[in-house]
Formats: sequence, C-alpha cells, structure tokens
Amino acid sequence: MQWLKDRSKGRRLEISAPDSTTSARAYFRKQVLDWNPPGGNGIESVPSFGASGMCEAESKDAEPPHDEFVRIRYGASTFPFDFPFDRPLPNGDKRTVIDAGPDVKLVHRPDSQFNVATEYQVYVRCAVPGAPKGHLNEVPLEGSLRDTFTGDPSHRTHLQHLLHSAKVMAAGFGCTNKPQIPSAVPASVKD
Repeated sequence: MQWLKDRSKGRRLEISAPDSTTSARAYFRKQVLDWNPPGGNGIESVPSFGASGMCEAESKDAEPPHDEFVRIRYGASTFPFDFPFDRPLPNGDKRTVIDAGPDVKLVHRPDSQFNVATEYQVYVRCAVPGAPKGHLNEVPLEGSLRDTFTGDPSHRTHLQHLLHSAKVMAAGFGCTNKPQIPSAVPASVKD
C-alpha cells in the first residue's frame, strides 16, 4: 500500500478488492476439480479458466481511455507449471522466466495489448483436495499483476509485490501441499 501511495504523487487513488478470498478460493477449487486430464475423457483441448480480482487500485484523475490502474488477479492457469514460457510469442515479444523454488515460477513480459509496459505473473503449485491426478503441475494457481499507474520501471519491485501476494493467496486458498514460496525475489532478477 505504501508503494502505491508513494507513487500516486497527490493523485486520487481508489483501492478495492472486487472478489473476496473466500469466493476466489471456491472459484479456483471448482475449476481445478472440474479440470479433465488429457485422455481422461478423450478431450485434449486447452482449458479456459477465469480469474478473480483480488486488488485493484485506480486513479480517479484519469479519463478513459487513459485508465491508470494496478490490478492483481488470481485463478487457475491455462498453462501447466512446466510450460516453456521462454519461447518467443507470436508477436516477437519475449518472456523472462525466473525459477523461485520447486513450487514457484515468476514470469514477466512486455504487454502492448493492454497498454502496460510489462505484465507480471506468478505460478504456484497449489494442491486441491479431491482434484484429478496431475492437477498440481497441469493447473497451477496463477497470479497476474498489471500496472499502468505507478510508472515504476523496476521488475524487482513488481515481482516482489506479486510474490508477497502469492504467499497470502496460497494461504488463503488453502493449498494443501503447503507450497514453498520465498519471501524475496531471487537475486538473479535484474531491472
């Protein structure tokens, strides 16, 4: 919160939590429980999951379409934990992948689609009781952070805030495997 306040430079800021942790946890668990492993029923399509808005901070001084915001969302990932995120995207953009332990992966990339300098993601292996075998790797918990508000160019700062939120969300979502989420971004992350 202090980071946002320091970066607001006197602008009016409205902070909200659109979804409760309880409803986001129930939504995530439902998606994981409904996931069909490839070959389980003959369907091998990429799953389509939604995410819950956990924190949104918006500038009340900006006029659309020039929205200024910081948004953190969490939900089931459409990408498996071991997805090769470092492959170039079709538009030529490249993602940076940081292993942050056996249960956590950090990813960041340019995001011109949403007029955001960089989009940040965290992937966490999060076990859900009663879920199909293989879900821990195939349907990890994904958190994303988009920032058009602060103007902060630091990857380390954004990833640190996202990593902290991942710790909070893994606890709130009740990941039964107790994922090992580090408290600090690895030293290898450069701005």
